[in-house]
Amino acid sequence: GGDDDEVHLLYAGVMWARKKENGATPQKWHSDGGHLFEHAHQPPHCINVFFPLIDLTAKHGPTEVQTGSHVLGRFSSSVEGQQRASFGLECKAGDAILFDYRLKHRGGLNVSSEDRPVLYLAYAKPWFRDTRNTR
Repeated sequence: GGDDDEVHLLYAGVMWARKKENGATPQKWHSDGGHLFEHAHQPPHCINVFFPLIDLTAKHGPTEVQTGSHVLGRFSSSVEGQQRASFGLECKAGDAILFDYRLKHRGGLNVSSEDRPVLYLAYAKPWFRDTRNTR
């Protein structure tokens, strides 16, 4: 592969979703970054990689994603008046979850009896600098 195949680690860390506390709510829907150009949809310039450190069930409120929301012009939470399809990413500890940096997602509400730790990494094309997220 040439330079077009290269990526670099943009950031890494661990997200902790505490077990449910009174008044807790799911995260707001968001993407970690936007499109680089507004004239045409482009391939991803950044990819998120999540590694859950425990088995994630629906009770843990795993990361939820809205299908197709990474495509240019489809960031709205509704499609023709209908709520965009979404689902939680239930998986085993150590499974790798990869998704486009532009995909709308959120952490769900953790109603389990244990915290939800997830290792996250973001990889990007070498020329990309994320000026929106500070870590």
